[in-house]
Amino acid sequence: MSMKANTKSVATIVALALATTSLSQIAFAETEVSSETETGGEVETQHIRIPATGKLILDGVRAARLALFDGNLDQAKEIVSASRGAIDEHAAKFSVHLSDSKGYALPVDSGLKFSDGFEPTDQHGASITQAGVMIQEGRVDEAIKVMSKAGVELDVAVVMLPVGATATHLEQALTDIEAGQIHKANMALKAVETSTVIQDFKPGNLPAQGYPLADILPG
Repeated sequence: MSMKANTKSVATIVALALATTSLSQIAFAETEVSSETETGGEVETQHIRIPATGKLILDGVRAARLALFDGNLDQAKEIVSASRGAIDEHAAKFSVHLSDSKGYALPVDSGLKFSDGFEPTDQHGASITQAGVMIQEGRVDEAIKVMSKAGVELDVAVVMLPVGATATHLEQALTDIEAGQIHKANMALKAVETSTVIQDFKPGNLPAQGYPLADILPG
């Protein structure tokens, strides 16, 4: 097997590690170990701060939809109300401004990937292999430094939940539940699940986080 083929094989393995070992997965595991599981818990990395809020909102939406399906309307309403309250409590600290200027979003998850168009060569092989081990060990910051120093081009892919749209959908779901419009409530909650967006950023050039809640949710 040629050296170039070896490098590409290693790159494929690391790419899989990058895809399956997201920063928030690593951090949520650490959070559980340290017993810091409150909604406002966050992931501190050099990449982007990932609050637990976004994931908990999405988990809550799924739980609320199941509660609606089972006819547990009070439970569904309680879950949706808590999810809506979490936005008011944490959006101001963690939100980023979407690059298309269409409002703000809460980071839900993030992970590394090779930049579009980047092709690893022989000279990247050793660094990519070393970084792959670091990623599997949860040493993502170090992996980025190793690969960047070797000329490996990386992006940080961030999954985000639009704040304004999510708040609107949650409020609509509450209104629909109160009115007994269960199908409409379910559709409003489903809209939250399908509203996530993914944007790519360069390591070290990540968006600012933290804006006044009045700007994030005007009116």
